Amino acid sequence: RAVLNGDDPRVLARGLVLDRPVLWCTLDAGHATLRAHLAAGGDAAWVEHDALQLAWRGERQTIAPVAEVPVTFGGAARYNVANVLAAIGAAAVVGVPVTAMREGLLGFESTPAANPGRANRWVLGGFTAIVDFAHNPHGLEALAQMAAAIPAQRRAIVIGQAGDRSDDDIRAFARSAWAMRPERVFIKEMDSYRRGREPGVIPGLLAAEFAACGAAAAQLSQHPDESSAVRAALAWAAAGDLLVLTSHAEREAVIALLEDLRRRGWAPGQSLPR
Repeated sequence: RAVLNGDDPRVLARGLVLDRPVLWCTLDAGHATLRAHLAAGGDAAWVEHDALQLAWRGERQTIAPVAEVPVTFGGAARYNVANVLAAIGAAAVVGVPVTAMREGLLGFESTPAANPGRANRWVLGGFTAIVDFAHNPHGLEALAQMAAAIPAQRRAIVIGQAGDRSDDDIRAFARSAWAMRPERVFIKEMDSYRRGREPGVIPGLLAAEFAACGAAAAQLSQHPDESSAVRAALAWAAAGDLLVLTSHAEREAVIALLEDLRRRGWAPGQSLPR
């Protein structure tokens, strides 16, 4: 049996002619293939009435409200809603009971311990910081869509890129980040990821693309490493803000800093520990 994403046109086209049963997953309750598949007694996992639904072997069940599943960020992380649907579908196929699915989804949080570098969240003195390993345009686009859906007074991003990407991919990375409409962009150099590029070249490409997207010079700053970019973002933040910290080379240090700030009860406007 195949568990397939009905929201991807290429996967949909191939799945419709597959020579084995398909369990379709979709975010769209009105998806034409889903409705026809369900009417014919097929299996599926989908979202309807803001809840995760499963049809399996002729029985339909509600697994859980989307907003109660921590990794969906209240439904803002649509990419994780899609991932959850695929997990539900795969779990059904291998015989996991619905009660266990529900317990797993409601109990799994994207913490640094359980899921390091994947939408790890801290609330510090009234603002939110999210650390994520997003390192390609598609991943960052999904993260930016989530950030844009989370209520915030202002948004900012710490961003850098590896040197083995093409110039076009680096520019696309910047455009994906700009989709969240950040008030500030903190561009980091990543020496261990330069991979043959001269210092300053990648930050320069990112800055130029942000400017082409409409960013004013005052919205952009460049920093010699990840930690200094993160510290600059923290110094800028105020209550009600959202910081998206894409973290790669220094993720452990960034997480350690945020954990230290949480333990201290740190708030915006206070000095940062050395």
